[in-house]
Amino acid sequence: MDISNIKIWLAVQLIIDFLFLLGIFRYLSGVKNHLEDRILKNASAKIGKNLEPFLADAQRTSVDFERQLKEKRKLIKELNKNLDNKISSLKFYTGNRDL
Repeated sequence: MDISNIKIWLAVQLIIDFLFLLGIFRYLSGVKNHLEDRILKNASAKIGKNLEPFLADAQRTSVDFERQLKEKRKLIKELNKNLDNKISSLKFYTGNRDL
């Protein structure tokens, strides 16, 4: 067998081996990316599920807080109205218009 013929077969074999390794690395990279995506989706779903009770509680708290603020505004308006009435009465009874 001719030495140049062996060199050609060796070169062809090296090229085939290189392409085979390249294909394996490409396949493994795709598998790795797919697994990372699945892990990220599962983790985000778990985080979302764990956050739902906190978000619901925050919503209830904000609704209660808003209701209490409305009640306090109403009370403040009533107190201001009563105070204005008392000041007007005091002005009337004392005859002092500077109060």
